[in-house]
Amino acid sequence: PVSGENEEIEKLKKNLSAVRMRREQRESHLRRSIVVIDPDTGREMRPEEAYKQGLIDWKMFVNLQGQECDWEEITVKGPNGESSVLHDRKSGKKFSIDEALRTGNITSRQLKQYEDKEISIQEFGVLVSG
Repeated sequence: PVSGENEEIEKLKKNLSAVRMRREQRESHLRRSIVVIDPDTGREMRPEEAYKQGLIDWKMFVNLQGQECDWEEITVKGPNGESSVLHDRKSGKKFSIDEALRTGNITSRQLKQYEDKEISIQEFGVLVSG
């Protein structure tokens, strides 16, 4: 009778670890998105839209975007020298800092402010990603 109980215990342990693994996998696919509610109309909108409509200021916009995105800077050495990319780890998207300069999403002054730590990587990420 004891060996039967041991088998049952092992089966339960396996089921438990499968359930735990499944739950962990599901949690890694969750994505938090932030909405701003217009106090007059009750309409929900993305922080970007709320900022453009003047419902929230720049600092609040950057703060909310920072809660949605997880930025890291990656420096790549290539044939043309070094280039930096901002990687949003939550969405998986990568944005070239050089490209952002060329397209006008950021100015060389903003790049300098970021390099001098005057603006955060969250704020810089919002600018670079357009």
